Amino acid sequence: MIPVAEALNILDSTLAPLKRSSERVILANSLGRVLSEDQISTLDLPPFNKSAMDGYAIGIGDDRDAYRVLGMIPAGSAPRERFAAGTCFKVMTGAPIPEGTGKVIMVEDTIEEQSTVRILRRRDQSNICEKGEDVSAGDRILPAGTRLDAADIANLVACGICSAKCVPRPKVAVLSTGNELVSSVDNIEPGKIIDTNGPLLESLALTFGMNVTRRGLVDDDAESTARWIESALDISDIVLASGGVSEGDFDTVCPALQALGATIHFSRVAMKPGKPTVFASLGEKVIFALPGNPVSVHLTFHLFVLRAVSILTSSVPLFRSFVLAMQCDWRRRNAERAQFVPCRLTHDGRIEPVVFHGSAHLAAISVTDGYAHVPAGVEEVREGEKVEFLAVKGLCK
Repeated sequence: MIPVAEALNILDSTLAPLKRSSERVILANSLGRVLSEDQISTLDLPPFNKSAMDGYAIGIGDDRDAYRVLGMIPAGSAPRERFAAGTCFKVMTGAPIPEGTGKVIMVEDTIEEQSTVRILRRRDQSNICEKGEDVSAGDRILPAGTRLDAADIANLVACGICSAKCVPRPKVAVLSTGNELVSSVDNIEPGKIIDTNGPLLESLALTFGMNVTRRGLVDDDAESTARWIESALDISDIVLASGGVSEGDFDTVCPALQALGATIHFSRVAMKPGKPTVFASLGEKVIFALPGNPVSVHLTFHLFVLRAVSILTSSVPLFRSFVLAMQCDWRRRNAERAQFVPCRLTHDGRIEPVVFHGSAHLAAISVTDGYAHVPAGVEEVREGEKVEFLAVKGLCK
């Protein structure tokens, strides 16, 4: 077994040298895509001096108790007249202000009667948004490696950017191995169980912006497994297999990878759950063979597969970790390996272990917000003590 940190370092050093490509994507289709180059604004924002309030625009230094209203300037129009002493313009929020405006007096601080407005209260604020105060043309809006969300796309559009070069979505094939697996409840018979890892991995891949090229089931047979992986690699960047990675008579995934000539970088990680996690490569293609139990699959996908995708797309990590306090005492008998404890977030920002019967307890995932990382050698975490928390639900960028 190797420590988790060493496994992550191996992952980083193996994948970092691989080449990246890019493609131009219109912003309407760019949600979740990763930018391959910096995005530079073509516009000033705001594009003109504008009013931050509904109110009255008055000239620079023209302070008095009442003004004659020359006209109204709604948003979307341009002022044509100029100030004269003792005059003002009524302006709406977002409307361009006339040249020479010194401030906008909020409508709440005035009263207008027969084209004359009287000032009831003066404040220090100018209530003017100046041209380019948010963004100037030529500013970098987003760096390469940004995974685009709704706010990112809106910002790019506002800056006059209609399309962007992005990294292609990773193509992923999903394989479930095991003589015991069936794909439908109609095929259930004694000794058989429904394949849940396949739907789990496919759904996770889609959630994080990958294209699923193929999904399948194979029995515990090294030759069949090797054929499936080989054909999947022809149309995929990454193969995600689950099951068949321990040391039993029917664990055939590693022999299949060896038969294909793949390099196995690691196959045992000092963690619980997820010990028999395999990371391999064949040329520029990547293979993960994950444990067969669903909680292990869920954890190792977030810990290893998403890290690999971030490296391959030169993007920021797809999920975040925090240091948070434990809601209650937690203990274990064997501290030989790092342990990842399924937890939920409490309303006061602490983490609380969920009911968890082991790595086959699929239902625990549904109520899990993430995993508390308890390092090897630590037997107890006291209430209020802080640990690293890997957030996997609702906190992903």
